Amino acid sequence: MTLSKSNSLLELSVVFGGRAAEEVIFGEPEVTTGAAGDLQQITGLAKQMVVTFENNREAIDKIVEVLLEKETINGDEFRAILSEFVEIPVENRVPPATPAALPA
Repeated sequence: MTLSKSNSLLELSVVFGGRAAEEVIFGEPEVTTGAAGDLQQITGLAKQMVVTFENNREAIDKIVEVLLEKETINGDEFRAILSEFVEIPVENRVPPATPAALPA
């Protein structure tokens, strides 16, 4: 299957979200083997993206580093890391969270 760059980024975000949802809903001890399969799937997709889109190796290394430390990241975290190395298309950007106003 051939995916565009934006669809590849979307696929990565969806898989990260699925893994994170399992952890939130079921708790870390109950994350299924499907989540591990998802991580294998996106590892392959990320490697394909490096070859296909000539993405910066440093970006992939940083994502791997964070995943090894945290085991999971959400789509916003993924895009934040990736945006340090490549230009994220406008339609895929997430506006930065604004701090909640403190009560007076």
